Amino acid sequence: MIVTDENKHRPGDPTPRIAEPPGPSGSTSTSGASAAGADELEPPPYSPAPDPRVDLLEGEDSASPYRSQVVSPFPTSPRSAPHFPSRIPPELPRQNRLRVFRDNSGIRDTYVIDPTLPAPPGSHDKALSLYSQNGSIEGTVYLTQSPGRTAKSRVELEGLSMNGSVKFSIAECPQDMRLSILVESRNGSVALFLPSSFRGPLTIKHENGGAHITPALRSRTRTLDETHSEHRCWVGEWGEDDDPNWVADECVVGSHNGSVKVGYWSAEEAGTQQIPKGVFEKVFGSLAAGQK
Repeated sequence: MIVTDENKHRPGDPTPRIAEPPGPSGSTSTSGASAAGADELEPPPYSPAPDPRVDLLEGEDSASPYRSQVVSPFPTSPRSAPHFPSRIPPELPRQNRLRVFRDNSGIRDTYVIDPTLPAPPGSHDKALSLYSQNGSIEGTVYLTQSPGRTAKSRVELEGLSMNGSVKFSIAECPQDMRLSILVESRNGSVALFLPSSFRGPLTIKHENGGAHITPALRSRTRTLDETHSEHRCWVGEWGEDDDPNWVADECVVGSHNGSVKVGYWSAEEAGTQQIPKGVFEKVFGSLAAGQK
């Protein structure tokens, strides 16, 4: 709006007058505003801003800008799992039903496991089993499957140590592959890093030590049962109601004398990417030779 000099507030005038818009000739009218014009100049009636909490409870449409401002403290379903890209080392061979046993030394290696590969009679019953009697275990596992083939049952993986720490990382797993995981130590700390596709029951045992679930995994877990030495929870969605043949993953991780940590695998959280097997042998072989 334009206020002309002749319509400025002067002594004796009760209120200032507002000029009407210029007419077609360009002249400005100084007559009083009509009743209709006055109605148009009046501000709209006051209406309070909607309370986002009330709208949320009343089932406000998800397109509402207020919906993103309120986070319910009681989520109806776990958040989606984060995805951490990984790369299967091309120089490593695919293996299946592999068992690695050490009596008085540790195990530190990277494995590419394909449970769809045929195995000769007498092979180990698990896709991968790592065991050390007196030594630590650090294993990184990449799971894959042959083109056009799918694992028909749960793929069994285990990492066990009697006297030593265990760090077990599953860096890659096809979305349709279901897992059965057992990672334990009698005397030593345990760290397990699951693939983002894991969905099913998770049991954490900690007789004489604490247990920690990383924030990314904790946001997708629901506690089922908890005692001073065991924590049972469910990771991810509850299941596939429309698929009677759906099978969940399962995992048991624990330590009798040591702490337990469970989370999702990522290059940052699980440590730097494992060096391929051949390089490990060269590095540790030279160190062992230097100590003699």
